[in-house]
Amino acid sequence: MGIVFDIQPYSIYDGPGIRTTVFLKGCPLNCVWCHNPESQRQRPEMGYTVDKCASCGKCIEECPNGALTLMDKKVVRDYRRCAACGLCGETCPNGAHEKIGLEMSAGDIVKKVVLDKPFFDESSGGVTITGGEPTAQREFLLKIVDLLREKDIHIALETCGYFKTDIVSTLIERVDLFLFDIKHIDPEIHKTFTGVDNGLILENFRLIAGNGGSGRVIPRIPLIPGFNADTSSLKEICEFLRETKYPGPVHLMPYNRMAKSKYEKLGRGGEYRDMGELTRDMLDGCVNLLGDYGFEAVINH
Repeated sequence: MGIVFDIQPYSIYDGPGIRTTVFLKGCPLNCVWCHNPESQRQRPEMGYTVDKCASCGKCIEECPNGALTLMDKKVVRDYRRCAACGLCGETCPNGAHEKIGLEMSAGDIVKKVVLDKPFFDESSGGVTITGGEPTAQREFLLKIVDLLREKDIHIALETCGYFKTDIVSTLIERVDLFLFDIKHIDPEIHKTFTGVDNGLILENFRLIAGNGGSGRVIPRIPLIPGFNADTSSLKEICEFLRETKYPGPVHLMPYNRMAKSKYEKLGRGGEYRDMGELTRDMLDGCVNLLGDYGFEAVINH
């Protein structure tokens, strides 16, 4: 069993063709710009949307742990008491409370996604497993992958690259495509903005690109103002890719400011950090720089 926070069909940005994307909960990184904060913690959580709340108090009466109170016509959650049981969500007539993260078996997931196989076959698509960081639920991930292989479904793995190297050969044998984030080359800057050193990440990319994964890995760069959306940072990434003899396209994922409401929904509004605006000129400059190094830039929004 594992914790899943979403299964999204009909995706066209997470690999080739039409895909169903499976989101596993939990991530070892703590990126300051994270646009999916609901993916960070591996355990289920409760979200609350104040605009949907009628202040009726039914959820407060239902909560078995006394975690909810009404203050200024909105519900306040004591997360130290909340067990994420979901009863408040079941009680709320307006859907103001939402349980984020459900326990599922690998079999349950595959039964759900296999319904989309006709779309996969028609479009040369498949299933993309992402997170969070899917390798954070290592054994669960491998069970899903093995069941998908039995169904002859193309498998893409979207990863931050921060996992033990002993799993690399296993992943290369079982995964068809790696969508591999490379955020920065400088280890200190990487650690300041993500919480971890990037040595393991870069080593895993080298291992995948050089040991049977070449042609099946695509580097992805989240373009973040004030972090890596500048000439110096991108040049370092391009030099690294040249060093690994990577020959293919590079996916650019422009930063956006749409995550603020997600943090507020989780009661973590104070953690949201606005990284500023990624202008069209900045994006064009990044695309041109990659072109100067011989890389095709593919923009994924």
